[in-house]
Amino acid sequence: MDDNNRIQKLLDTALYFLETIEEDNFDYKMAKLNQVAHEIADVRKKLSFEGSTEEFLLNNNLFKDKAKLLKERFDDIIENKKNEKASVSMQLKHAENQKKLAIYNR
Repeated sequence: MDDNNRIQKLLDTALYFLETIEEDNFDYKMAKLNQVAHEIADVRKKLSFEGSTEEFLLNNNLFKDKAKLLKERFDDIIENKKNEKASVSMQLKHAENQKKLAIYNR
């Protein structure tokens, strides 16, 4: 398998992991994504590309669309996690305020 096909398959694998990531398999899928990223970086080094792996993928027309899709999916996951964190934080603050009110009303 040539390097371009290998990278295409690795990008497909990364997209699969991102599309199937859930709360109960998050750590496993992230570890697998990290492994795929290292494999892509190894191929990039083999091809003697001097820039980052992201630059390599985004500047290569063969990989640009999948690389953008991966980036968007990662951004979505990060945004969702931020929103979840904010929601939990508000719930905790509300519970803390309720507890303070209950103590105050005694």
